[in-house]
Amino acid sequence: MQLSAKGSINRSYEILDANKNTIATVVYPSRFKYRSAEITAGNRMWHTQPAQWLTRRIEILDNDTVAGMMKFKGMNSFQLQLTGHPTYTIRRVGFLRTHVGLFTEAGMEIVKVTQPNKWAFRTLELEIETDDNYAEAKDPLILSCVIWYINYLRAAANASA
Repeated sequence: MQLSAKGSINRSYEILDANKNTIATVVYPSRFKYRSAEITAGNRMWHTQPAQWLTRRIEILDNDTVAGMMKFKGMNSFQLQLTGHPTYTIRRVGFLRTHVGLFTEAGMEIVKVTQPNKWAFRTLELEIETDDNYAEAKDPLILSCVIWYINYLRAAANASA
């Protein structure tokens, strides 16, 4: 399945289906707070926030209930654990780290996200390719977590530059 995402200035992102209908949104409170976000899909809403002060874990909250956790697992890798789902890995892939992939516990890449215009600074357009054999590859929360990870990498790179 072919999807896309559009974002602007590290502040808000929309995940769009093939007909350009919004599936989910990821909105940050400001350009400089890239660990806390609000994820909306349909009539459901989740929030991301650091699990503790100075920690490398991010909680995903559904009405103040922990619905999942994202953990750093090395330089370019995150582990995604959602309640009722297996554990996934989100990481940069390729010789020159050309795309971001979502991997199952068995190591199967089920989502591939690429940026066609690598020189875009203020806006971000992404192409999302999902494996139709995996229902979780179309889950708006999981796709939003992948977009969150990409924005996290962008914000960290801009902060160190």
